[in-house]
Amino acid sequence: GAMMQVLTYTVDPALFSDWFGKPARGSAPFSGTLTLKGTLNRAYLPSGEATPLLWHPSGALLCTSYKTALWDRNGHLVHYFNKSPSCGLWSPDGASLVHDVRNIDNSIKLYHAATATVYELHDCPPLYALVFHPTAPVLTLVTPHTLYYWDFLQQQLGTIPCPQITSPSVATWSPDGAHLILTRPRVHDSSTNPDFGSMDVYDRRGRLVGSAPPHYQGRILSRDNQPSWHPSSSLFVTSHAHGLIWWKRDGTLLAETPIEITEAFTQTPAWNRDGTHVAVVGAAGLSLVRADGRVERLIAKTVYDGTIAGVDWHPDGRHLAVGRWASRIELWNMDGTLQTLLSLGDVDAGAGPISERLARTGSRAPLIVRWDPCGTRLACALRDFSVEPTI
Repeated sequence: GAMMQVLTYTVDPALFSDWFGKPARGSAPFSGTLTLKGTLNRAYLPSGEATPLLWHPSGALLCTSYKTALWDRNGHLVHYFNKSPSCGLWSPDGASLVHDVRNIDNSIKLYHAATATVYELHDCPPLYALVFHPTAPVLTLVTPHTLYYWDFLQQQLGTIPCPQITSPSVATWSPDGAHLILTRPRVHDSSTNPDFGSMDVYDRRGRLVGSAPPHYQGRILSRDNQPSWHPSSSLFVTSHAHGLIWWKRDGTLLAETPIEITEAFTQTPAWNRDGTHVAVVGAAGLSLVRADGRVERLIAKTVYDGTIAGVDWHPDGRHLAVGRWASRIELWNMDGTLQTLLSLGDVDAGAGPISERLARTGSRAPLIVRWDPCGTRLACALRDFSVEPTI
């Protein structure tokens, strides 16, 4: 196909000076309390988004996707991009913002703060995944048979031939940037040739270094359930209906931990900062599994109308925020004690209290939770439930 075209133009730095956060102030001690600071009642977060809430690395700004918007730490709107489906993505160093507007004009806009420059990638081939490299200012674009990469320092687009890439994938870099996992979620299909999904591991030069064995391919689950790298980059875990699977960094099978996990709402297992425990949502509730594969304890049990829909570790690595379908947020300690809880049922998200809207629609909206990098703000979103943004 035709090569992607890159358009470059500079803008007035003031135009997006407020799109990038101030230097981080460091993590605050865990207070153990929750106080509602603001309501993003114009954020629209559909159920198809894997990461609808993205904090800037400074913790000063929050990006919501689908109808991309930027918000400050108290929920005030900073910038609203457009009303069409799109996706926003911060770079790990916080210096760049990607605005994916392929649904509008088949382009991807890259905003670079330091140089007040906008790069537009046009004539994009079908894009399977879009992900920043964790240690270099490089954006990886996964397309059929080719890995593209945009280097912000060199200001150029490079390509790596990868003939094995033939279908939509979820891309996950290891924390050290040495390995890229591409998983193709399995498709639930009643045909005689169901697609059981796949998982391949590449090095940073695009060479295939390992794949899941054929009899494990069927255990690759939904788009919301991605491989989760240990902070050391030495191993990663995936989950399926019957537990955790542990893999070496090259895709070699290590071990399994049996846990009953409901397929109806699967989630990515979450490692704490120190890599001592991984949090896994199962049918019985939230389990903490040690790095040696043993289940340490079950916390935040599943209750009626209280299925766990979102989990995020506090940056201190010792506390967890849990969002339930019943519009309730809970803070748990690692020892299994409940620190505090906050019900969002009385919050007015733009068209009356959430509890009344849930009653009117008969729906149970899953609650997504994301700590800011400083550990002083917790963003919560009722997925597939918020009002349309209007400016």
